[in-house]
Amino acid sequence: MFIAIIQLILELLVLYGKAFFMILEGIYHLIFPVSEKSVKDEIVLITGAGCGIGRELAIQFAKKQAILVLWDINENEIQNVADQVRKLGGVARAYKCDVSDLHQVQSVTARVQQEVGDVSILFNNAGIVNLKPFNELEPAEIQRTFSVNTLAHFWTLRQFLPRMIELGRGHVAAMSSVCGILGGPYTTDYSASKHAVIGMMKALEEELHFVGKGDIIHFTSICPTIVNTGFVHHPYTRFPEILPILHPKKVAKDAVHAVLTNQRMAVVPSWLGYLIPIFRLFPDEVFIMFQRFLDQAAYPNDSVCTKLH
Repeated sequence: MFIAIIQLILELLVLYGKAFFMILEGIYHLIFPVSEKSVKDEIVLITGAGCGIGRELAIQFAKKQAILVLWDINENEIQNVADQVRKLGGVARAYKCDVSDLHQVQSVTARVQQEVGDVSILFNNAGIVNLKPFNELEPAEIQRTFSVNTLAHFWTLRQFLPRMIELGRGHVAAMSSVCGILGGPYTTDYSASKHAVIGMMKALEEELHFVGKGDIIHFTSICPTIVNTGFVHHPYTRFPEILPILHPKKVAKDAVHAVLTNQRMAVVPSWLGYLIPIFRLFPDEVFIMFQRFLDQAAYPNDSVCTKLH
């Protein structure tokens, strides 16, 4: 019994020592940022790459000299993005794929592996949003939201993760949202689907760690605030100077940097990512009061936005 207590005390001392070192390391990297890893000639697959953030991700990775595999449900849009990448001197292959359809994902994956090779970075970016009051959401809309925003991550991971593990290297990135952390009005299905993505990414990382594979695959969740992608027609922000409606290029640039520096989670804008854990230390009422004070949201139409503000 005495020996077990001594062993536990030693383990706690080591734990606290490592935690203290990690805190110091984090402070150091706030002053001296981590260097980005090279992705030259790495095969990067981006879903939902036909427009918005996906298109900007393709451009950013092309500038890093990665080989791009671009998926989107819209064939014309994805071909246009591939052409843009080639004009920049990059290499890109475009594939039409509905990522919510498991059979399509399986079929297109086989083509990618045969025609391009092994994917080393998988960026699950495809997503949809409804922006409706909860009572007006149709069952089919809710199912579609989870099919694209959440289940599609499972379908692509089932295809590419085993090969990453076999090769002993890989990186999985997922486009989530601050809504997946905080929630927001008129986004019940969207917020739930994005919250699920964060949980899935954390659980999968822990599972690989448990089986001794935690050091070979990296996981990154990207959580931006409202992005002006065209899907949100009536965004509102009370303080545009400090909490702006984001441009896809800004989100993509921060997302690629997060991947290249192996960050587990990147909130955009970054300052909000530091504040959220701090306010979590206080009672929930304080946290919610702060969230409502910042007052950034998306609305179904102009009349709702005008009425509330």
